[in-house]
Amino acid sequence: MPKWIASIFQRLRTQAEEHITSDIKQQELLESAERKMVTMRRGGMITDLIDDIKTLFQMVRAYSSGTYRDVPVETIIIIITAIIYFVIPIDMMPDFIPGGFFDDALIFTFVLNGIRGEIEVFRAWMDKKTEFDSKNESKSVK
Repeated sequence: MPKWIASIFQRLRTQAEEHITSDIKQQELLESAERKMVTMRRGGMITDLIDDIKTLFQMVRAYSSGTYRDVPVETIIIIITAIIYFVIPIDMMPDFIPGGFFDDALIFTFVLNGIRGEIEVFRAWMDKKTEFDSKNESKSVK
């Protein structure tokens, strides 16, 4: 892990640990991150990651609600730490300058690469859950 990323994660870890124990803080953080993603210009490195980042948001929500716990709490802390870094207004490269999302993209890329297997397992679980929910919904309509 590059030293600057390790330093960021070490500095923000306490905040992430606080978020993992508070549904309200998690919800506010995820809402802030989603609002920020909507306002970003299309193009550039981070927009290539948007689908994966949205999956991270879903994973945190599912973990928080208790519907998905097949992931280590440490993974959720790492995801929340990356999201906190993404939403803080002043980071290594302020987002308002051209290329300002580059550091955010690097953080997310690092996290995504580190937990790729867990993301794929979660997506498979989501697909199965969606299929199950659809079947049950169609049965209840009959």
